[in-house]
Amino acid sequence: MAQLSGWNTNLTVGAGPTQDGLTRFLQNDVVHKVRGLTPVPVGAKRHATDFMIGGSLTRWKEILGRQEDGFAGVGVASGSLYHELYAQAGLRRVSLPDSVPFSQFVRFSAMGRYGRLYGGSAFPTVAPQSYLGQVSVGVGNYQPEKDDQSSWEIELALTVDSGLFVDGKGNALEERFVSAAFRYSFVSFETWNDFVNQKDYGPTFGARLTVDLLHIYHAWRNGS
Repeated sequence: MAQLSGWNTNLTVGAGPTQDGLTRFLQNDVVHKVRGLTPVPVGAKRHATDFMIGGSLTRWKEILGRQEDGFAGVGVASGSLYHELYAQAGLRRVSLPDSVPFSQFVRFSAMGRYGRLYGGSAFPTVAPQSYLGQVSVGVGNYQPEKDDQSSWEIELALTVDSGLFVDGKGNALEERFVSAAFRYSFVSFETWNDFVNQKDYGPTFGARLTVDLLHIYHAWRNGS
């Protein structure tokens, strides 16, 4: 509908067993051994099936004379981990002026987010609110030929979060993460780590592999 042009909704549902076996192996037995770091101490571990459900409403808007560079929106996330209401705004894949060499291959993004947090079954005590800022730079094929399935992107990001967890006095523990993502056609791989904090106080490493099944379906229907 033309009246809803620029609006985007998102619904995410996830569930699964909570275990640290794979990430603890990658962190302590791989990354920390390679870098000569002390293994992260492991205390009590949660063994449960956790779930989260989240939804958001986002408005995309033309910024800097380019189509849908800016966005603002609100969202909610709830489940057995914790609960959050949030608002966010930012810029996505903003390009350099055309006069700059290789400008067609470089994009910049930034986002600010404010959330109200509430404890859940897994994390009963959390900070009452959170502030998050993120900046990233991406290099990729942003102008593929029509019907070209070989689009790719490498993106590096820095995130500063006021913190979900709190110390013994109830003060939020700030976290800083670096992350990297590689996207090719319908496959996306992302990983993140908080080693820029020069500490290891809690959950610090993660990775995610995503396959866009809808993209594969459309490619198959179009015979490519």
